Amino acid sequence: MLQILPKWHRSLELIQTAHILVMARPGFAIRWDLLPPEFQHLRDNVVPAPQMDISSTEIRRRVRAGEPIDHLVPEGVARYIYEHRLYQ
Repeated sequence: MLQILPKWHRSLELIQTAHILVMARPGFAIRWDLLPPEFQHLRDNVVPAPQMDISSTEIRRRVRAGEPIDHLVPEGVARYIYEHRLYQ
């Protein structure tokens, strides 16, 4: 996601307005050398976090298939997804 952030609409305004935190994903290296200079300061915003090999695509797929997601997202998030019938 970080690699495409510079292509977002008004991305420079976003990174100047919001405090962006960066977390690594398993199997994906952050290519700092490919980011424009204006985005290089985000390197200081990398936070350590446990890495789970799960993606939002997989969560949406599981919801559509009627498979549980309780072990993949916080309880409140799962409840919201089910109550609002998201991804179905």
